[in-house]
Amino acid sequence: MLTMSKFKPAFIYRDNKAVAAIIDIDVFDEIIEKLEDEEDIAYLKSARKETLNYRKFTDYLSERRNV
Repeated sequence: MLTMSKFKPAFIYRDNKAVAAIIDIDVFDEIIEKLEDEEDIAYLKSARKETLNYRKFTDYLSERRNV
């Protein structure tokens, strides 16, 4: 779990403005994992709204044999 005590970035400054931050690779991996989870959740929500179209298994098999 990402906690504030674990998240202690080092900042890089240019012209007295923070332009970058250096964080621990474990924290970075955790952030990326959480972003991917959010993307997956958004995709699943949109996929559930779509109607499902099924076809007969025999139709599928006949298409596969013709390929």
